[in-house]
This record gives sequence, C-alpha cells and structure tokens, in this order.
Amino acid sequence: MKQIFVALVFLLVATPAAAQKPADGVYKVIYDCKTGDVRTFISILGSIPFTADRFSQQGLELQAIVLMHSQCTRFALKDLEGTPFSDDKALKERFSEITERIKSLQTSYGVKFEQCQASLNNLKIDPAKVRDGYTLVPSAYDALILHQAKGYVYIPLF
Repeated sequence: MKQIFVALVFLLVATPAAAQKPADGVYKVIYDCKTGDVRTFISILGSIPFTADRFSQQGLELQAIVLMHSQCTRFALKDLEGTPFSDDKALKERFSEITERIKSLQTSYGVKFEQCQASLNNLKIDPAKVRDGYTLVPSAYDALILHQAKGYVYIPLF
C-alpha cells in the first residue's frame, strides 16, 4: 500500500500540471547550451518541441529560450566562412538541417535564441554572422542570472 501511495505522489509531482503555476500562467525554461557536438545539439533541438507539445496537450503554455555560448556558438552562425568552425565537417554536413530546425522552433514554437557577445569576442567572430532572429546578450552568465530571476527554470546542456 505504501508503494502505491509513493508511486501516485511521484506521478503527481512529475507532471508539469502538478508544479506550482507561475503567476503569469506561463512556464518558462532557459536552455544553457555550451556543447559543440553536432549530434548532441540536434538532439537538444528535437527535445524542445516534444516538451512544448506535452505542455500544450495539458493546456499549459511554455516559453523557451536557448542561450548559446562557448562552443555552442557555432550553431548560432548564418555561415561558417572565416570562423574557427569553417573546417568542422560534421557541422557542414548537417548545417542545413540545423538551420531548418532552428527556424521551425522560432516560427512554430516561439522559441527565442540568444547568443553571448563575450563568446563571439573570444572566438573573434563578427556579430553580423549570427543568425537572424537571435538576440545578442553581453554575457551568458549575466543573462542566466537575469532570466532565472524572472522565473525561468535552468536546464544545462553540455
């Protein structure tokens, strides 16, 4: 009997609807992307619509931001020419797919993308190379702190 009770409590706690509802009614998440691995990044892009759809099925609104910095910067670029990533064969092979997935997330799910300016500076990449629709933030760490203060749940992606 105790096991059944524990299982029921777990199921209630593990669903988004059981979480305390935000004051504005919108559940917020910020994905902190540092990975430079193409397969990992594509997998991450695939998990966002899955999560958003699950929330939607429960009548809940999800607002997502993908904050890109460090090696994840490679995925924020319109093109790779003249960047430290110009010889990344795995990225070149899947660049079109990544571009389409990002566009789909922006248009179909309202996902916002932010790029760390400090990472661009460290990698000596012109900010004009960043994809359309991205917001440049001075520092990824500052942005993470500010978003969390606004109620965004932090999910690290490595």
